Amino acid sequence: MSIYDDFGFNYGTTTSSDLGLFNIIAIVFIFFFVFSVIYSIFMVVVNWKIFKKAGRKGWEVIIPFYGLWVFFEIVGLPGWLIFIPFVNGVLGIYAFFKLASCFGKSNLFGVGLVLLPYIFLPILAFSKDSLYIGPDGNVNTEFHSNNQYQQPTQQSIVPPVSNQAEINQANAAGTEFNSNPSVEKVCSKCGTKAQSDVIACFMCGQSI
Repeated sequence: MSIYDDFGFNYGTTTSSDLGLFNIIAIVFIFFFVFSVIYSIFMVVVNWKIFKKAGRKGWEVIIPFYGLWVFFEIVGLPGWLIFIPFVNGVLGIYAFFKLASCFGKSNLFGVGLVLLPYIFLPILAFSKDSLYIGPDGNVNTEFHSNNQYQQPTQQSIVPPVSNQAEINQANAAGTEFNSNPSVEKVCSKCGTKAQSDVIACFMCGQSI
């Protein structure tokens, strides 16, 4: 009997419990690997659609660094900020709040983007009610006039808050709403077509 036998060492056999533990570890590893791949593909599709809604090319999201640069530009931040050490992480959180405002969402929605991006980013990507209106929620009329992915309507785009009260007051002073109005007016400031009974542009607030 050797000293190894006295201390219970046995290098020549493998117990069933050892094999069971190895199988469990292998299954867990495979599960997380497959889940990571599926999740990564899903998030690429989500961000691809968000980029498209913002008027950018979808493939830009898969280019390292450049995709993040474009994301910062979409939310109204300079792209070069991604190269500032220790600052880009904080700016990343701020960029999510900016992204929420770009789609006309509240700061509470921005909190959702930060804490649960795998839920709230798909809402921006796939919801028909989530339309890109520009940084800080200001309607970008030039972008919408050239964007083939979506065209703004009076129901889908909310005018800037600063002009909302003025527009509502102006429209209230107009004629009674016609359920089937014809489009006869064109805003001289931004070129937006308006219904005949509307006397203020819903895009820029200009009297028409």
